[in-house]
Amino acid sequence: MIAISSTPLYWINNPSVDTVGLRRDSVYPLLAIQGVGISIVLNNATSCISDVIGSDTSNSAFVIGIYSFAGYVFAGVVLKVIMDSYIESPDGLKFIICI
Repeated sequence: MIAISSTPLYWINNPSVDTVGLRRDSVYPLLAIQGVGISIVLNNATSCISDVIGSDTSNSAFVIGIYSFAGYVFAGVVLKVIMDSYIESPDGLKFIICI
């Protein structure tokens, strides 16, 4: 859902797209769909963390911290790989922003 709504954002600023019907106003419904997808992912992540914690809440802050740190590290590695792949492309920044 997030990827489907992010894909058209790549072509929003292209002036030749007006003939296709994709206008700048279309960003609002696309971002609404993207928000729904992100909230579903966040809900699933919270459910996964609560399954790991279970009824023993004495280490819950540590578990949440580890999950948060792992998420930031993973996102940083993925972003670094994508940026290295598209650094020479003139449309690379537009592609990275869509992600």
